[in-house]
Amino acid sequence: TIAGLCHSGTDVDVATDTTRDIVACSAAPDDYAEWYETEADVEFGDVVELTDKTFTYFASQSDPFTGQILKDKVVKTLPVLRRATTNSSQKILGIISTSPIQAIGSDLKEQGSHPMPVALAGRVPLKVTSENGPIEIGDYLTSSSTPGVAMKAAENGPTIGKALASYNNPDPSAVGKIITFVNNSWYNPDIIVRGDITEL
Repeated sequence: TIAGLCHSGTDVDVATDTTRDIVACSAAPDDYAEWYETEADVEFGDVVELTDKTFTYFASQSDPFTGQILKDKVVKTLPVLRRATTNSSQKILGIISTSPIQAIGSDLKEQGSHPMPVALAGRVPLKVTSENGPIEIGDYLTSSSTPGVAMKAAENGPTIGKALASYNNPDPSAVGKIITFVNNSWYNPDIIVRGDITEL
């Protein structure tokens, strides 16, 4: 059995004197995340992208030296996220975290109508399909034609992670989940790196 340690009480983004109890998590957290407002059908493990819609909220500020929360809040506006597809992969942002060890941006979480944590770093479960063929460990992953679901990257374009497990369901319409290393990057199959030499 694998278990993680979490704290009791609500999340805070700055230093606090509030007492916390160490409690057992329902699953071991493996990533660090940030809250974003999303469309209502976004789920854990989805690949998400930016939309033209925005969400405005009031955000707390803190003293960078002491961590003390300041009295005044500032207004912030961010894009609303939706499930990503290959049709608009240039706007791909990341993966919705399932069990983050910490998620920053609690002001947005409290004020949003459907806030979800986007993984910034670590390992997360990710929805995948074999639309671009079987996925092997180490493959770069990008959005597929199925909203919110990733596939193996095969052409130039943005990627959201590297596969830490294989997936070889022969049915391209089936959706599975694998653990993925969060790594926003750009895939170019025409570039081969050998030692300190890069060939095009």
